[in-house]
Amino acid sequence: MADRTEDLNRLADSTRAMSIVPNSWNEDDRTIEVTFSTGARGLKYDWRSDTVYIEDLPLSGMDMTDLNNGASVLRNHGFDENGMRNPKLEDVFGSVVPGSAVLVDDAEARALLKLSKEPSDEELVNKIKDDIVRKWSYGYEKIGAPVVTKDAESGYEVRTWAAHKPFEISATPVPFDGGTNTRNAQPGVQAQQTQEGSTMTEEETRAAALAKQEADATRAKETQDAIDAAIVKGATQEATRQKDIKAAADIVGLGDNEDVRTMIGDTTVGIHEARAKLLEFKAAADAKTKVSGSFATSGDSGTDSSARSAALTDALAHNAMPGDKPSEGAQHFSGMRVRDIAKDCVRRMGLDADAMGPGQLFETALGMDGARAHSTSDFPLILANAANKNFRAAFAQESLNFESFAGRRVVNDFKEVKELQLGNFTSLPVVPEGAEITYGTLGESQETWAVLSYARRFGIFRQALINDDLGAFGSIPARMASAINRTMLDVFWALFTANANLADGIALFHASHANLTAGGAGGAPSVTQIGKGRLSFRTQTDLDGNPLSLIPSHLIFPSALEDKVEQVMGTIVPATTANVTPSYIRSLQPISEPRLDNSSITKWFMASSMWQSMVYGYLAGAEMPRFSSRPDWERQGIEFKIEHDFGAGVTDWRGVYQNAGV
Repeated sequence: MADRTEDLNRLADSTRAMSIVPNSWNEDDRTIEVTFSTGARGLKYDWRSDTVYIEDLPLSGMDMTDLNNGASVLRNHGFDENGMRNPKLEDVFGSVVPGSAVLVDDAEARALLKLSKEPSDEELVNKIKDDIVRKWSYGYEKIGAPVVTKDAESGYEVRTWAAHKPFEISATPVPFDGGTNTRNAQPGVQAQQTQEGSTMTEEETRAAALAKQEADATRAKETQDAIDAAIVKGATQEATRQKDIKAAADIVGLGDNEDVRTMIGDTTVGIHEARAKLLEFKAAADAKTKVSGSFATSGDSGTDSSARSAALTDALAHNAMPGDKPSEGAQHFSGMRVRDIAKDCVRRMGLDADAMGPGQLFETALGMDGARAHSTSDFPLILANAANKNFRAAFAQESLNFESFAGRRVVNDFKEVKELQLGNFTSLPVVPEGAEITYGTLGESQETWAVLSYARRFGIFRQALINDDLGAFGSIPARMASAINRTMLDVFWALFTANANLADGIALFHASHANLTAGGAGGAPSVTQIGKGRLSFRTQTDLDGNPLSLIPSHLIFPSALEDKVEQVMGTIVPATTANVTPSYIRSLQPISEPRLDNSSITKWFMASSMWQSMVYGYLAGAEMPRFSSRPDWERQGIEFKIEHDFGAGVTDWRGVYQNAGV
């Protein structure tokens, strides 16, 4: 069907015709103005449902953002020799002049194009200048779902998209909107100026309108005849393609192989690609990972060995959460729905997916159909790994704002952890000649902390699968990643807001610890108040009373004080020397933490990375969240579980400071 689709795409692709505005070529800056849409409807072919329909993209819904940001001007959309869009740098021979794309009178869209002066592009540019190449198209992205109606005259389904977004303009030999003409001769104009300035007579106007109707009818018939011919040609070529692949499979002894049957059903696989895949199928083991009723950890080790399953996983993950360009294999399945993937997996089980209703299809694909329990489907693993892939991507983008000043630990179990403390190590004593070198004080802190387990389940069940809810595989994993990050932030910052007693029976922030400026002497962040915090760090002592001379590195505050902090840390040159902000204040790393607002909007903190009084940690071997899945027979879907082991604690008071504010 690839050639069939190619022919139909050439007749009715996602493009709109454009024409050059006469005499608009500017030799000095090599620009030319074009009318790139009159909002014409056109026939398109939906290969998924084998349906020809009328596509309607109203001009009122055209988003020209990409064009006005300087979109590329291409040669025929960058079609390759196979009729597929595969634009390369050499296909670019111009760009849209930024800000020039406009809608005129709700009847036509125009843009100014700047064309290349490279010798390799000169032939095409000269044809445009000489008015030989004058028809253009634009590639675009349809936004949202269409409103579906029926055309009373042709009987075709009409799909109208309220919004669409052009992203490139192309010179093309066969445009979509063949009726578009130059701006000075728009079809349907009722009066036209002659050289003498007089208008057409009423009789001439009626004759011109009749001629246009006849031309439109002829053009519509030619288009329909071409579509019918393409369908016949496509059906013949598809039959030949399937016959050739089956014959090649029989030669290598794979005539009854399920991967071969899937490949035969994939209309995009040609005979040359099929021969290469047959060699891979012949050499590869056909072992498949089974999914039992217990939780099976997904990830690289849980994927099926089939490259096709891996590509389907990547395609589903990308469709659910578009981001970077999908892998080469995933591009092959771009746009596939959850139902399409389920059908693919069921066909690879050797079953007739087309004969199944939605409910039975997903039951079978998930391995919940008892009559087919002997068959193993890749579908559960594809779903699990797609969700896991998006979870990992979302989690990698999350960050912990305390990592730069707190100590990181990895522990072997869930037991309480005691940190080591040192004494007599601030300075070294003199060793007289022949005297013994003495030991420094080394002991365990009385402060303890421990790693705890956190977990949550969520499921994607029958209704979401049947509804092709791709968001379930993108937004839900992303929210779970954020939930884990929020949990770690909640645990850590609760140490500040709780201000619990330490092992000495005194609160973390207390005058006895010399790390608190109380309310009477405190205030909002200012040069004076921050200076009090710096003095606190400078005068802290170790276990033996030796000064540590710590330097503060972080300024930590509730969101309510963010404006105050920006003012005091600002780099604006003051009017007087007295108002100069000391350089050490500007070097502090600011941390605005909204969890502090829930406790107080006046208290703020400082920390020194030289003396880590706060620690956080993970269980050894489980530093990353664990993502697992299993089929849910009761609710007919797939259940996911996310677990994470994390802990945080206070080791002593010397490296943190609190100002109680006003």
